[in-house]
Amino acid sequence: MQYYHELSELRLWGKPGNVSHIESIQHLANLQTFTTYDLFGFNGEEFPGPEQLPKLATLWLTSLPADAAKWIKTRYKKFVAAGLDIEITKARKPEWLAENLNNPFRDWDGRDHIKAVHAKKATQLYKQCLKEIRQLSQDFNNQEAMHKQLVSMVENYTQTFNKMDAKTGFIETVEREEIYVVLTELLDQLQQHLELRQDDWVKVNHEELYEVFDRLRDF
Repeated sequence: MQYYHELSELRLWGKPGNVSHIESIQHLANLQTFTTYDLFGFNGEEFPGPEQLPKLATLWLTSLPADAAKWIKTRYKKFVAAGLDIEITKARKPEWLAENLNNPFRDWDGRDHIKAVHAKKATQLYKQCLKEIRQLSQDFNNQEAMHKQLVSMVENYTQTFNKMDAKTGFIETVEREEIYVVLTELLDQLQQHLELRQDDWVKVNHEELYEVFDRLRDF
């Protein structure tokens, strides 16, 4: 920012993405327009206050952390009457960030040998599995019922990748390892939630679920 003191307009876009040191825009004394889209990695306290951006006339923030959105709205609200054009929308909760920003299959988008439709399908499958894991961690009937639901999830997870790989054979060593690691992390996450709830009598049967995965997979 130290090289652009005269900058009056700044627009930042993510896909989504993280931004670091967002507080540094306070050094843009002539900034009149600031917009962001799908950017995360900051909180409301880090975002400069209106007194630090005296010439700001337009502030549009779309798809940002929910806590940051709330904080910024509160600090800038009284400046609307003075003419500030402010629009803060699509405040994202931690659940959304886990499904989208931290989606482990996001890296598939853009790989030369992976079609866009397959990358999108993988990210959607992860969201679905994560929701099932989240539901199980909060509401389960008993060990047997939970295990049956996990078996069903692993079967769907594996067969979905089988179908995706059947025609093009795009799943190579790296992708195969990633698919397995994602599954282990989902199951580990559920076990950690159960332990935090002190449901020590409920255990995720990792070995049997991995056997289901290995038995069904064709890639």
